[in-house]
Amino acid sequence: GSTERWTGVKGSNLSSAIVIAVGDPNSGVHEYLKDRILNGAVIKGNVVPCTTSSDVMTAVKEHPNAIGFVSLAWLAHMPEQLRVLEIGDPAYRRDSTVTELEYFTPHQAHIYRKYYPLSRTIYLYALNIGKGPGLGFMSFAASSDGQKIIVSNGLVPATMPVRLVQLNTP
Repeated sequence: GSTERWTGVKGSNLSSAIVIAVGDPNSGVHEYLKDRILNGAVIKGNVVPCTTSSDVMTAVKEHPNAIGFVSLAWLAHMPEQLRVLEIGDPAYRRDSTVTELEYFTPHQAHIYRKYYPLSRTIYLYALNIGKGPGLGFMSFAASSDGQKIIVSNGLVPATMPVRLVQLNTP
C-alpha cells in the first residue's frame, strides 16, 4: 500500500502511477486484500472499482499501468494480452540453499506446498443439523466427484490426495 508509482517496483520499466483494479468492497478478493495484505487498511490510490472479475481483467487490459486481482478460477478465462505475476514471500525459503527471493505463480502445486503466499481456505458451514440440501451439497463437495470439480477449476482439493508430477525438461 505504500508504493504508488511503478518506479518503486524492482524490475518495472513503467514510470506511471500504479492503477489497482479490484472488485467492490463486498467481494471476497477485495476483503482478502484489505484484511490479509493491507492489515485492515482501506485499499487506496488509483483504484478502478470493478463489478465483476471479468471487469477487472478488462480494466487491466485497457490500462497498461494497472494490476488486477481476481480469484484463481478466473485465470483460465484470462485474455492472452494479460499475464499472471509471479510473487514471493520474503520470509519464505524452500530450503536452506536458496539465497534469493523465489517467485511463484498461483499454480495448484505451489499453493499446496505453500510456496505461493496468497491463498485462503474455503469453509462450508451448515446451519441446520440433519438431512437437507445443505448437507447434501457439503457431502458432494467433499466426495471424489466434487473434488474433481474443484481441481478442474484450478483450486486445491481438501479431501483428495494431491499428486504432484515433475516433468523432466531438457
